[in-house]
Amino acid sequence: MWHTAPQASALDIPPHLRPWMFDTQNLTHALQACAQTHQMHVLQQYWSTLHPQQLHYLKPLLEKNAAQQEHWFREITHTLDDQIVMFARVIVPHDTYTQLSYELEDLENKPIGQTLLYDNPKVSRSDFEYAKIKSSALKSPICEGAPEQNHYFWRRSTFSYSHWPLVIEECFFDKLVHKPILSMEY
Repeated sequence: MWHTAPQASALDIPPHLRPWMFDTQNLTHALQACAQTHQMHVLQQYWSTLHPQQLHYLKPLLEKNAAQQEHWFREITHTLDDQIVMFARVIVPHDTYTQLSYELEDLENKPIGQTLLYDNPKVSRSDFEYAKIKSSALKSPICEGAPEQNHYFWRRSTFSYSHWPLVIEECFFDKLVHKPILSMEY
């Protein structure tokens, strides 16, 4: 079950993950400041129908018959010093993909946030929703190499690119280090 920020305290998010999960700034930028080496790996990009929970979340944002269409998915991991610390999934509705196909196909191994979303006046973002999902509830591992743990903590939000929606779901692993305070640049 997904919760809004005021309800997220019921999820018992570990203290070291809270600053990561509630930060609305550029996550990739913050991760790069945390370790000797940061890498983003694209695991796969594919077309598929929506999982029932994804459909429930996205349906109000989609055109009338778009929920039945296949949507474009992009799955990535972030590693710090060769340890996987985060998994993310981008869900792009078919109509959004049609409008942004050039930009999405040009991503290659670049982060979508830094490339398309942040510092872009055409983009707005919804509030986050949060979830704590038992590992036993998952039908398969989140991704190859993901650390085994009892629960996984997720957040998701919708970006609107000139009113074309796309969703980013992020899973934070326990191995994620404490978040440093980044200095302000003037």
